Amino acid sequence: MNSVRIEENNEYVRVSSDYWTIEHLKRAGGAWHALKFTHGSGQNSLRGPAGSAIRVLQDDAGAVRGAGVSPARSSGFYAECNELTPRVQVEFSADGTVAVIAEGTYRNADGETIPVGYRRRTEYGTHGIIWTSLQIMSDCGCGGVVEVRGLDLPLRAGLTDAYVRFHPTQAGGADLLGGRTWIDLNGNSAATPFLSRFTPLQMACFERGVEGLEIFPGSELAQWDCAFKPDIGLGLYRLAHDASGAVVELAPYCMVARRMKIRLQGTITLRLGLVLSEPKARSVPKRAVQHAFISDPQTSDAQIEQHAAEGVSLIVFKDDYRDGGVFWRNGAVNPYAPDGMAALRRLIEACQRCQIKIVPYIAAHELHPETHAYELHARAWMHAAAPSLDVVHTHCGAGEVGGLMCLRSGWLDYRKKTIDAILRELPWDGVCLDWPALMPCCHSGHASGPFHSDVEELHDLVLYCRKRVGAEGTLAFIGASDSSILAANLADHILPRA
Repeated sequence: MNSVRIEENNEYVRVSSDYWTIEHLKRAGGAWHALKFTHGSGQNSLRGPAGSAIRVLQDDAGAVRGAGVSPARSSGFYAECNELTPRVQVEFSADGTVAVIAEGTYRNADGETIPVGYRRRTEYGTHGIIWTSLQIMSDCGCGGVVEVRGLDLPLRAGLTDAYVRFHPTQAGGADLLGGRTWIDLNGNSAATPFLSRFTPLQMACFERGVEGLEIFPGSELAQWDCAFKPDIGLGLYRLAHDASGAVVELAPYCMVARRMKIRLQGTITLRLGLVLSEPKARSVPKRAVQHAFISDPQTSDAQIEQHAAEGVSLIVFKDDYRDGGVFWRNGAVNPYAPDGMAALRRLIEACQRCQIKIVPYIAAHELHPETHAYELHARAWMHAAAPSLDVVHTHCGAGEVGGLMCLRSGWLDYRKKTIDAILRELPWDGVCLDWPALMPCCHSGHASGPFHSDVEELHDLVLYCRKRVGAEGTLAFIGASDSSILAANLADHILPRA
């Protein structure tokens, strides 16, 4: 675990780890203006300050000044980065989290204000995780607003790839879990390859093999979906690129073309997460591990010795379904009768004698219907793909591996307790977590809005696994997309599906 360091002077607050350095520029509202990766390109990843902005209708004729240009350059835009004298402070919490808080008033490029203030709290955690909470505040109210951008993020030239996971209302395919797309930023895609009125679940931009970041709203999607109106689909979310670089724009309300004005009054909070890549020096890249999957606790010593002779150094014990009825049902701790558990212990000992690490397969989202926990809690914990649908099951052969659960429920605590119990029961070398990806859900018992995700709870789970196995233990992930920068930061190994 790396420590976060702080340096402050009259010009900036610099936050750094062993892998990256960020500067909050005070004369730009306390916004980020520099992001550099220690073992990356060495360039500033930002082309300008990254912050929020409000666009206001300027006159009775309905003209919008500055339409189509950068918020920092338009008098029609009032941006946090135009605040020259923000109040900036640094807070240190008992758990080691560092927060930079910047407060000020939205101003245009000429320094003129509207009666709207902002307070942005940026919390720096471990493993490259950053959470920023933006409060947009107006006591007396501000009318004529046609756009609110929660983040305008201008990125450098040279990024090669982007990834977007769509809002569940845009879900493509048959899996009910949300569509996604990869984008080539090397000039082979449209100038605006992603444009949507719905909040994306996740966006990532990176230079392949060098550095990158991913962005996602907090689990309460209603903070973005319904921030300014009760209807979803009134925002504008965009990824664009040209020779100067890429830009990510996240606007939970944007009705510029139709000039549909709203009045800002009270306090609106927008929570956004980011993960920065934390690669080691590129001269010592993480190597792919020679691994094997085993599903039978009766596997012989001779078979294990053969794996060792073939160079296998990691075995994943994955017995989540076998025809015949005897298998490790997802969510169970002691999967077999006493003789089966004794055989499993002998298998672990055989692997370790051969200098092979062995880890149990753990499903992040699946709970088998034949467990007591499913009988008691499935309807409360279930992933709801639609209000009218029951539990979605993952079928296998003549049976199944489990029903899908949402981590934004009691399933998270139960899953952590079972992981702890599994590691206490037998001398495993670590954990292999399957499908460590966020999941959209519309279960009304999990959140206040029409949709939510479980991204914050997923972070809780994977960080728990990393801490539970320890620095010397093995943490492997299966099914973690290459776009998941957090997975790359945390895991010792990312494995393909068996």
